[in-house]
Formats: sequence, structure tokens, C-alpha cells
Amino acid sequence: TKAQVDTIFTFSDSLGADYTGVWTSRSVFIITAQDTTGSAPPTPGFFSLQVKESAGMRNYPPTSARTTASSPLLTGNWGTVIPEVTRLVASGDGGTDGSFDAGDTLTI
Repeated sequence: TKAQVDTIFTFSDSLGADYTGVWTSRSVFIITAQDTTGSAPPTPGFFSLQVKESAGMRNYPPTSARTTASSPLLTGNWGTVIPEVTRLVASGDGGTDGSFDAGDTLTI
């Protein structure tokens, strides 16, 4: 739950109204947005997180002190927000007058 994730990490910006998290291994934690209301997408190059000392996160087997490590800045992207047309090509069978005729195509 969001409440459980928030006991482990502090985020530089809001991740929204609801998110969940799960450990998929001893070193990988995946956060999944459930409701992004009240947030902007975390911005690569600016967004980061910090481990809360109260989370008690340590190495395994536990021989280190608790960490309060900060992450590097977020990398990656969220994909193209608005699709764009990158190509428009006319093609025809040559016809007799070189104009747009039945059977000619526009490839987008």
C-alpha cells in the first residue's frame, strides 16, 4: 500500500494519491502507480528518493548500519506523450496524367 511504501522511502516529488510497492528480490523494489491524482510525472534528471532510517534497511546478512541512502536522479522516459506523424508518402501507379487517382495511396 501507499502507506507501507511511505514508511520506507521519501520522494522528492509526489507520486500521486495511491501507489503500491513490492520487493521482487533482496535488492529490487518496484513501485506501481495506482492513482496519479495530485502529481506530475516524476521528471527524469530531477526526481529522486531517500531511504528512511526508520525503515531499518540494511545489507544482507545484516552487518551494516541502517541506511539513509539517496538515489541517483531518475533516468529513462515515459514514452512519447503525444504521437507525431514522422512521414507522409504519396505513391501511385503512374497513371496517364501524374495526378492523384483511384488506387493511389498515402502512407503515413
